[in-house]
Amino acid sequence: MRIAVSTLALAAALIAAAPASAATFIFTYSGTNATNGAFTATGTITTTNTTTLVNGRAAYTITGITGTRNGSAITGLVPAGTDFGGVAIDNYIYAATPYLTDAGFGFSVAGTTNLFNPYYFGGVYQEYVRNAAGGDVQNTSGVTFTLTQVTAAIPEPATWGMMILGFGMIGAASRSRKVKTTVKFA
Repeated sequence: MRIAVSTLALAAALIAAAPASAATFIFTYSGTNATNGAFTATGTITTTNTTTLVNGRAAYTITGITGTRNGSAITGLVPAGTDFGGVAIDNYIYAATPYLTDAGFGFSVAGTTNLFNPYYFGGVYQEYVRNAAGGDVQNTSGVTFTLTQVTAAIPEPATWGMMILGFGMIGAASRSRKVKTTVKFA
């Protein structure tokens, strides 16, 4: 009986546990600007798993980024509120059909003082580049951008809880059905 009770308690705790803590997106984008020529960037964006309303739409908050831009490693996410040409980035991705907000997100890259800001405005993706030391500001319109949400292959805690609960119930049922047998010798 103790095993069944402890199994039930564990299952209840797992069912009550919060779902996975992050949503993950794969991004890739490319374009050409007058100052530096062609560019490409690819990587992974990590967000919260819950959404908040941004401009009346559900959006995930970006919490991390990895990848490369023109072969150099992306070194970090620029904090929300950082100014890019008079617009403060917000580090959000709209959730429905994933796409960037008007302010987009920002990131830094190894080997340069530039900060990069892909965003979606006026029906097209764009990239704003700002030199962290000031000056050298450029904006590229008509950027090709794809953003794909990765579905988790790991079961949610509630799924694990239900599996454990099921196995516990099977174990309890088989344990209570034990039939005593006796052997007689002639």
